[in-house]
Amino acid sequence: MSANNPRKTLHTEEKYDNPWITVTKSDVLTPGGSPGEYRVVHFKNLAIGVVPIDDNGMTWLIGQYRYPLERYTREIPEGGERSAMTYRIVQSES
Repeated sequence: MSANNPRKTLHTEEKYDNPWITVTKSDVLTPGGSPGEYRVVHFKNLAIGVVPIDDNGMTWLIGQYRYPLERYTREIPEGGERSAMTYRIVQSES
């Protein structure tokens, strides 16, 4: 426990791993002393989203099918890459 985290972590284990994410499960004690569980998705790549606004004050969205939601969604443009790749590109340009 700490001032920022009132829960005490008893145990954490990796439950799933692929090239994009790692999922961990932590057993905790809540501030009231009862047991609890948290599952956390850790993203391996950095990403950024932008809200483009044109000269008329209009914004642009993209659409794509999202498998976990089983539906087509509208969203802001986003993208990412591995941080090591970004580092190599920046180094080669300087």
